Amino acid sequence: MEKQNHTSNSLNKTSKYDDLISKVDPLLLDSWKKEQDYLKTKIVENDDLGFEFDTEFVTKFERIAGMDISASKNNPNLAVTALVVCNAKTLEVLYEKYEFVTMTQPYVPGFLAFREVDHLNKLINGLKNLHSELIPQIILLDGNGILHCNRFGLACHLGVLCDIPTIGCSKTVFSVDGINKFKVKNQAITLLKNPGDWFYLQGDSGQNWGAALKSTKDTTDPIIISIGHKISLNTALKVVKNTTLYRVPEPIRISDKKSRKIVKQYEKLKYVFNIEDFLNKIEIEN
Repeated sequence: MEKQNHTSNSLNKTSKYDDLISKVDPLLLDSWKKEQDYLKTKIVENDDLGFEFDTEFVTKFERIAGMDISASKNNPNLAVTALVVCNAKTLEVLYEKYEFVTMTQPYVPGFLAFREVDHLNKLINGLKNLHSELIPQIILLDGNGILHCNRFGLACHLGVLCDIPTIGCSKTVFSVDGINKFKVKNQAITLLKNPGDWFYLQGDSGQNWGAALKSTKDTTDPIIISIGHKISLNTALKVVKNTTLYRVPEPIRISDKKSRKIVKQYEKLKYVFNIEDFLNKIEIEN
């Protein structure tokens, strides 16, 4: 009976994926695959930060950003994009921008970036045009980098498009190469005792896809870190450690909390209001 239930669940999962795929224009899906494969060749998997993190952190690492998208529960195609730039050392907010967007591309597993990345890149381009002095040296994203079925998650995609070093920071485990949430959970219980402890996410192939990091004393679920573009995994780990005060890195935490508040306010009022006016009335909570 237990085996039958497992088989049924597996079939349901397969059917759900097939159902999503079946709704996508085959020509669109094919173009996404080709674009993803092409952009993947542009990824730089070592440090290209413009400074040495270990030796020049104090003097040259000045700005770090966090980006996120929060969707409406009532209208999943309506979302708020968020870009928060912080002082890399004090984590004081230097710049923040939030925008309502309509996500017109379908959700397809493995191709989530095509639904979100243009909206995120628009925020980056806006910052480049208006406040070039505040362009972040590293961007943290609530999502994955090379920890992805095609080694090209949202952090990779955005990093290549905007040509800024990026790091994927996820609260959930992407299943690939034998890595799954159950395996990582068991490893975390054994290996992660204190804040700052971490281990590589090594697949069955022997490849390191990322790392799991215990961020705070009270959390049992690690941050899942994978490189996006122009940064090594070891440096990515150091960056995340240096910018995390609570459960997730501070720039992501702020972007997530404020964008969620904006979405909740929208759902309460049922109209798209002036975000700037709204932000003047709210304060972020720890």
